[in-house]
Amino acid sequence: MFQFKNFALKHDKSTLKIGTDSVLLSATVPLNNVKNVLDIGCGCGVIAFCIADRLHRCHQTAHITGIDIDAASIKEAHENNLLFPFQPTHNTFIHTSLQHFSENIQDLRFDLIVSNPPFFAHSLKPATEARQKSKHSDSTLPFHELACCVSKIITENGLFYLILPVIEGGEFERIAQDYLHLAEKITIFPKEHKPAHRLILGFSKTVQERKESQIIIRNDDNSYHHTYQEITKDFYLNF
Repeated sequence: MFQFKNFALKHDKSTLKIGTDSVLLSATVPLNNVKNVLDIGCGCGVIAFCIADRLHRCHQTAHITGIDIDAASIKEAHENNLLFPFQPTHNTFIHTSLQHFSENIQDLRFDLIVSNPPFFAHSLKPATEARQKSKHSDSTLPFHELACCVSKIITENGLFYLILPVIEGGEFERIAQDYLHLAEKITIFPKEHKPAHRLILGFSKTVQERKESQIIIRNDDNSYHHTYQEITKDFYLNF
């Protein structure tokens, strides 16, 4: 079990374990007037539950849908939903691909879509099939299909946020401009004097004034940087 401040999650069956990327994405996405949320590649449900926790703290409610092509991950998300302390929860987890989901939801649209997507398109393939599906965008969810599907199921004023390594983030930004407009870019640095290693990108269907900021995870002495502590303090026990 991974213990957050307000809840705990199982993640031993999911294709990718709970980590910094998912928590950072969950902590930074805007939740103003959010009613329908979609988490693409939800795994054990970590982003969905972190967002549900934030909504609960703000006395808001929303329906959160998580989808994943890995059956074991969806099973674990269902198990975590039963354990989640803030009842009633409004979470649904579905074993499906984004491509199939987007073609079969009829008139349902989402005002917030989030994803910690598969991204290691150019790295060595991992050994297990499940882990390969979770980490490779080239076969199961190419970036152009991700952007295209999102553009079809997002509301007119909705937002799409995802986290990617810097190189892949730049590639996705280039591809997504055919479908969406970049509204926010948050650059993540592992340390203040190290090169950036992640980007959180926020897109909208309409043109907005672009916001840019940065988060540094650790100080040079390996303690946590104040920007990282501030954004994640409501999740982690030691902050």
